[in-house]
Amino acid sequence: MKKIHVMAWPKLCSMLLLGASAMFMASCAQDGFDNNEAFYGTITSGDQLVSPNAGTFKVKSSADRSTQTISWSAVTGALDYKVWVYKSDAKIDDTNPGEVMVSDSLVHNPYVAVPRAKNTYYRIEVMSAENKAENNPGADTKTEYKWDTFMIEITVSNAAEDGGGDFYKYLQMPAHTIAKAIADNGGKECPVYFYFKPDVEYTISDEVDFEGHEVILCSESEDTNKLPVIKLDAKATIKTYASLQLKNLEINGANVVKKALITLHDAPQGEQIKSHYHIESIIFDGVKLTDITGSILTDSKQPYCVVKMSINNCIFKLETEAVTNESLIDMYSGSQSGMKDFEVLNSTIYGNGDNAKYFLRYNNSARIDRYGFDSSDHTTMTYKNNTFYNLLNSEGQWGNYSGIQNSTIYVVTNNIWVNCGAGESARRLLSGGRIGSSEATWLNNTYWHKGAAKDQSQYDTSAALTTDPNFKNPAGGDFTPQGSDQLTKKTGDPRWIPAN
Repeated sequence: MKKIHVMAWPKLCSMLLLGASAMFMASCAQDGFDNNEAFYGTITSGDQLVSPNAGTFKVKSSADRSTQTISWSAVTGALDYKVWVYKSDAKIDDTNPGEVMVSDSLVHNPYVAVPRAKNTYYRIEVMSAENKAENNPGADTKTEYKWDTFMIEITVSNAAEDGGGDFYKYLQMPAHTIAKAIADNGGKECPVYFYFKPDVEYTISDEVDFEGHEVILCSESEDTNKLPVIKLDAKATIKTYASLQLKNLEINGANVVKKALITLHDAPQGEQIKSHYHIESIIFDGVKLTDITGSILTDSKQPYCVVKMSINNCIFKLETEAVTNESLIDMYSGSQSGMKDFEVLNSTIYGNGDNAKYFLRYNNSARIDRYGFDSSDHTTMTYKNNTFYNLLNSEGQWGNYSGIQNSTIYVVTNNIWVNCGAGESARRLLSGGRIGSSEATWLNNTYWHKGAAKDQSQYDTSAALTTDPNFKNPAGGDFTPQGSDQLTKKTGDPRWIPAN
């Protein structure tokens, strides 16, 4: 077996657009890659290559939405890829293959950029090309991936005649309602993207109700030094009973009194699955929350199943005054409410630690089959590379969801918990139970409470770190670890790990 360094991913600044230069700009879509990402693998000379995994494809639009980049995870041993791209005004299927945009083009890196049009269907086919240097024949089958650009895109005006930057007032104006935007789109219901201008301050003065519309609130820029700032007034909350994504925004809640940031609608409509209203996703990505005084999310005593909730690459600073059901994330009061999949990745969440008892709380009767999924399916709990500090009160227990604990796949790695309640985080991740029949991956976690390591050996069966992470200045929001174990293992939110 010969080890081949397939490629080193450079900092993404620009790329080729069908032979011409085009800037790789930011948008609400995710590209799935980090700077300096590298791919390694082993492959035997003479072995045939495979084509990319369809599940790794990502589509990212440029800031002006005129181009789009389709990327995929590199294939071990593949140095080049053959690419075909098609488009169509009608849905692409066996009877409609689409119009050719790119035909049998050879690209060196695992991405290609093409023009983008609204309300269009797209299809890409990718096949790993022969690696002559290593005598690896190319793949003999193509991988296909389909997507479309059916969406409504609105740049939120901060002009005086449009509400002066108050998003609530903006949406109340007849010219700016979601209903009008859908009517202008030919009546087709599709995701609504609200783009906020970089480095501009907005407010939300009252309850914003998206009802059953899928909405994405995001910035036109990923420059973390120029995020739009949305200030929430005392009545502000975001209500929905559909998917919601917040991306590349700063949200300041200092003026909010006893309000959850996201309120799942108290009067949901539409189809129920086994008496539950399903919401496909609640996503925080690249979001900075400051001085949030209430819960992050509440279920409003309605029977919801959030299929996936994700917090990725975020910083949440909580100044908790009051929460619903003692929970920062409350899925407790609705009948059998809960989530199928929950994850926190590469994030820092910290607070004043006086009011909340639970970080995440489900209804005790929550269970995978009660959401309409097959009883052989799983819920998932994923915590990877996070820093948690001073979030819960002295009785804090982190989680409570006893109904699902033994049908959950746990991935809990490289996290730091400091002063997050006395209820042992690992134990309460499991809702007080052992791992039992569940699948679990635990590695390099730190559980530190009131100056001492908490013994989690009954629950976290890996080699947990038992030394003080010794944050540099947690009171000032600097969570750079100074503990040698955490520095050596590079645990916690990666943004705090020193470069050297």
